[in-house]
Amino acid sequence: MQKRGISELIATFFIVGVTVAVAAIILTWGTIFFQRAQGDVDEAIGLSELSERVDIDLESANSVDGIRIENTGTEIITHIIVRSGEQSEQIDLVSNEGVLNPFEIKNYNVSITLNPGENVEVIPGIFENGEVKFLGAKTDEVTVSGVCVGQPDGAPCDDGTYCNGLDQCS
Repeated sequence: MQKRGISELIATFFIVGVTVAVAAIILTWGTIFFQRAQGDVDEAIGLSELSERVDIDLESANSVDGIRIENTGTEIITHIIVRSGEQSEQIDLVSNEGVLNPFEIKNYNVSITLNPGENVEVIPGIFENGEVKFLGAKTDEVTVSGVCVGQPDGAPCDDGTYCNGLDQCS
């Protein structure tokens, strides 16, 4: 019986060729993976450096005056995200009530409902390199207060408490 097959030389070339092809595919995939990982690291470092220059203090929130924010950092805050309960609103400060400059305090009206007793969270955003970057690590939170502006002492507030003479529900 005669055996038929390919010669040893051709088989060796075939194995070497397949090995080189697989190595090239893995090398290409590895290069792309490394470049993406490097880009992610560079972006994270950039956001980290930016975070060092951004800080806010959400001073108060109520249904009449909206929210009062102080920019305690050195960057101009151009956008904010306001969250309360299940509601969320992104506000472009440039086209609405004006940016929040460093060390400035401003009141901003919001379209979401601010219910007394609920927490409100604000996330600052900075316009940099043609895009808005929100810094989730720099959030601040406060509990919404009731308001009894112009109410006499002892008058009931909208949250069921009573006005304490400071024009605030307590």
